[in-house]
Amino acid sequence: MKELSFIVGEWDGKGEGFDTGPESDITNKMSFAYDPSPGIISGRFEARRSGKLENQGIMIFMYDSNTKKYVRKTVYSYGFLMNEVGRLIGNKFVFECIGVDSEPSYWKGLRIRTFIDRISNNEFLSGLETAKPGGKFKLFGRTRFRRRTK
Repeated sequence: MKELSFIVGEWDGKGEGFDTGPESDITNKMSFAYDPSPGIISGRFEARRSGKLENQGIMIFMYDSNTKKYVRKTVYSYGFLMNEVGRLIGNKFVFECIGVDSEPSYWKGLRIRTFIDRISNNEFLSGLETAKPGGKFKLFGRTRFRRRTK
């Protein structure tokens, strides 16, 4: 989990994409800690569209020494849980969705991939890409996060 340790702390973000129009402003907050043990990073997040709470949830990261992959579980207030496995490529963590519990109908038949692209210890990009079966992934939206200063 050493490679993901930079994410521990509090973050503020500004989103782009995610089916927003020019009048929509997406802001995000995330906070992460080693919890419940030093080998697990867990946290909470929220997203607001034009100031109104749209989504919030819980995220857990761990490393599976059996598969040699990172595991990410995300519970969304929309009512579903995303199960992902990933790898580190340079400074970018790429997670492939391997299943969605209570999958929303608008995701059925799509392949889903997320990423965390570390820019520095104080900044990263987080994004979502989708693809139709046999198609290429296209960026659905991303958020630029900056470490919150006290």
